Amino acid sequence: MAGAAAAVPLGTAVAASAPLPVARKVRLDQFVAMPNNVRTLGHLAHRFDVGDHALDSTAPVSRHNDGMSSERRTRDLALIATFAGLVGAMGLVPAVSPFGFPVPVTVQTLGVMITGAILGGRRGGLSMLLFLALVALGLPLLSGGRGGLAVFTGPSAGYLIGFPVAAFVIGTLVYRFGAPYRMWLGLPSIVFGGIVVLYCIGIPVTAWRAHLDLGTAITGSAFFLIGDSVKAVIATVVAEAVHRAVPDLLPRRQSSKPRAIKASANPSA
Repeated sequence: MAGAAAAVPLGTAVAASAPLPVARKVRLDQFVAMPNNVRTLGHLAHRFDVGDHALDSTAPVSRHNDGMSSERRTRDLALIATFAGLVGAMGLVPAVSPFGFPVPVTVQTLGVMITGAILGGRRGGLSMLLFLALVALGLPLLSGGRGGLAVFTGPSAGYLIGFPVAAFVIGTLVYRFGAPYRMWLGLPSIVFGGIVVLYCIGIPVTAWRAHLDLGTAITGSAFFLIGDSVKAVIATVVAEAVHRAVPDLLPRRQSSKPRAIKASANPSA
C-alpha cells in the first residue's frame, strides 16, 4: 500500500489535495497585488458605484433593490404624468400672435423648459411625448383650446414636435453637470435646448407649412426671442428652487478619487 501511494506522481497528489477556493484566493491576491490591476479596480468601483457587497460573490442577494426599483419606476411615472399635466395647464393662458405671424406665442414653452431642467432628459422627453399623445387624441391642451391631429399639420407643428426634443436636450445637459444644480450652467443648458434646438426644428416647418421663405420665417420668429429669453431665466430659477428642495433628483458628480489612486499606485509616473 505504501509503495502504491509513493507511485502516485507528486503533481497529481498536490492537485487532488489543494482545495479549489484556496487556489482562487491565491490568484485573486496575485491579481490585486499588481499596481495596474489596483488602478483598474478603483476606476471600476468609482465609475459604476460598486459597493463592498457587490464585489463579494458570497454576499446574500436581497430583494431590497427590487423594491427600490419598483418605487423609482412609480415615482418616474408620476413625475412624467404630472409635468405633462403642467404643460397642459399652461395652455389655459391665451396665445398671442404678434404682427399676424402664423405661430402664436404661448406660455407652454416655459413648461417644456421647466420639465427638462427638473426631470432630466429621459423623463422630460417622455413627459412631452405623453403630452403630445394626449393632444393627438383630441384633448384641448394647447393654447386656445386646440387639439387633435390637425395641429400637427399647421405652422406650429415643428415647435410641437420639438417639445420632447427640447426637453430631452435640456435635461441631458442639466443632469450631465449633476448635483448641486448651478444656475450659471443651468441657464445656458435651457437656452440651448429650449431656444436654439426648438427654433432649429420649428422655423423650417413654419416656412414649409405657412408657405413662407426661410428668411421671412426666421425674421418672424425673432420676435419670440425676448419672451423666450425671459422664460429661460424663469425656468432656471424654478429648477434651482426645486433641485434645492429635492436634491436627490440630480445625480452626484463624480469625484477625482480614482485619479488619486492611480497616482499613488504608480509613484514613479
